[in-house]
Amino acid sequence: MDDLLRDYTPFSYYQKRVTLAVCVASALAAPQAAILVFIGSVPEWHCAGSAASSSNAAAAAAVATAAAQGLGNHTADWQHNDIPGVIDSSPTQCQRLASGSCSPVYKHRLASASSEFGLICSHATDSSYAQSLYFVGMLLGSWLAGWSSDAYGRRAAILVAMVFFSLGSLWTMLSGSFGSFAISRLVTGIGVMCLGVTSNVLVSESVAPAHRALTTTSCNLFFSIGLAGLSLLASYNSASWRRLMGVLTVLAFSASLVVYIWVSESPFWLLANKRHDQLSVMLQRWAARSGKTIPDRLLENLSSSKEKLVESDDESHQSPSHRSTVHLSSLLVLPVFRWHTLSVLWAWFTVCMMYYGLTLHVEGVGSNKYISFFFMAIVELPALLIAIVVLKYIGRRTFIFWTMVMTTVFCTLSSFIAKWSTQVNDNDSTHMKETIANWQLAVSICGKFSSSAVFSILYTYLPELLPTPVRTSGLGVCVVVSRLGAIISPFVLAWGHSHPMAPYLLFSVCGAIACAGIYRLPETKDRDLPETLQDLHQLVTKG
Repeated sequence: MDDLLRDYTPFSYYQKRVTLAVCVASALAAPQAAILVFIGSVPEWHCAGSAASSSNAAAAAAVATAAAQGLGNHTADWQHNDIPGVIDSSPTQCQRLASGSCSPVYKHRLASASSEFGLICSHATDSSYAQSLYFVGMLLGSWLAGWSSDAYGRRAAILVAMVFFSLGSLWTMLSGSFGSFAISRLVTGIGVMCLGVTSNVLVSESVAPAHRALTTTSCNLFFSIGLAGLSLLASYNSASWRRLMGVLTVLAFSASLVVYIWVSESPFWLLANKRHDQLSVMLQRWAARSGKTIPDRLLENLSSSKEKLVESDDESHQSPSHRSTVHLSSLLVLPVFRWHTLSVLWAWFTVCMMYYGLTLHVEGVGSNKYISFFFMAIVELPALLIAIVVLKYIGRRTFIFWTMVMTTVFCTLSSFIAKWSTQVNDNDSTHMKETIANWQLAVSICGKFSSSAVFSILYTYLPELLPTPVRTSGLGVCVVVSRLGAIISPFVLAWGHSHPMAPYLLFSVCGAIACAGIYRLPETKDRDLPETLQDLHQLVTKG
């Protein structure tokens, strides 16, 4: 199959169209991953006394109106003790609210779902449950991607993902309670992750080996662009979170239409599932746009050789590593594959934990959350662009190894800077404190830069390490493991309150172990995709 794609249709019009469609879908799905930064944040509010006189209530309402219109430029405008009915921003507000002696007045009632659903005081952390359910949805989406993609096809799985993603976004916009809102994030997470996993597999199976790095990295590049674009959409729709979700929902349904029209099935899946007629028609159409015609004998030989290989393998008594029947468990049960499988799983777990650990550590690069979020997202773009260029000249394993080494080094530096920051006291100059903070910020951004590069190339590298029958399932398992790393990272960072150096030293140790495992993995640059365990065995043993 790879020889046929390489000679007759390496990257034709239809393959470019498929790649563009899934890239656009990835860009429009990206905002859903971080939307709670803007619509789920704890709202600004103050406690207005319910028993106050009408004049006092009018004064409190005037302050709230001025704040809502942007006339109050400082938070001190909310904290004038000489205005009866307005209480200082302190824990006593929650006590008065719980006792029923006052009622909450929000600065922007509709700007955040948290303010609309009253997620303050004892409910201030409830929005984290919605984010947790989103991560649970991503875990379920990983499983759905593997099962539906291998059973019913890559295109069918992407369409299912777009349905979940679009309906989840619409459900979020129409939610009338926090419970409904949280469940909608679960549905959205299923769609986003199912789309991400299947899209990378589809584009890697639709082009010749020389173009796989470009197509798979482009999906991640567009995801980062969509993430950076969220700050712009959020700033223009800051008055209403429902309006922001409405814009994202319209974009989601538009992307679904593009995917339905432009995305075609993977030729590798068609071949593996004996859809020979459909495969022949599709490949001939692709080749025709390149000005070529595939001889019928090549298509017949492709189909017959595949069937003979399956029959001979099923009837033979070869070792398990040479059987055509492939299960994910084979990659762990068989000794020849076990080390490589565990190394890949550990690399995914570690880089995701490091990536989100560094992201959560850098709270922003300015006082404006929209600008801060933009810079935190845009730093990934140069990493992905460099990855696209570099992968043409060096191997996947080499690039992943050295970028993982860089991430490990930056985490180690962060641990020492964190220790340095604990030695600063109130008597030290403001300049020293700012210097330490700037160094921590710079090192963390560099770490995110390198970890983003590792993340993007893993999506290219892994499909080239797995045989066709379990390619999507294997990627789904790795994504599930990576999500576990993301969930653990905040708890690891919380450890730093008592032991400042501990979180990043742990990241560094995990990174060093991952580097050792990656170093022993085989190189896949410009090699054919393995279609059976026998192909994978040859790849692993030859290195």
